[in-house]
Amino acid sequence: MEGRVIVQTVMEILMILMAVIGFYCVLREVTDSLLLPRQVTAAVVLHEPVGADSLDILLSEAIRHPVRCRGRRVLLLIPRNVSESWLTADISEVIERYHAAVLAVDTDGL
Repeated sequence: MEGRVIVQTVMEILMILMAVIGFYCVLREVTDSLLLPRQVTAAVVLHEPVGADSLDILLSEAIRHPVRCRGRRVLLLIPRNVSESWLTADISEVIERYHAAVLAVDTDGL
């Protein structure tokens, strides 16, 4: 009898957790579809070259940003004068991992 009560209690807790997770997912979908414009993307603007570890942190934060629309690539804006010399194998690997779009621009006005 006691084992049955424990199983029933565990099942009730699991049902409550699933209801909370379901409510969160529905709420997130509604807010994503109604409140956020579809053309929002995230951009990381670098004014000077950074290491692979720092770039990894910056791109992971940009990917997880709540305003960024899912399915949109993160833009990585790098200074035009350092674009060739800075793109080493480590940096390229990080960029590939996050599927970031790299654009060489004049970052003086940004």
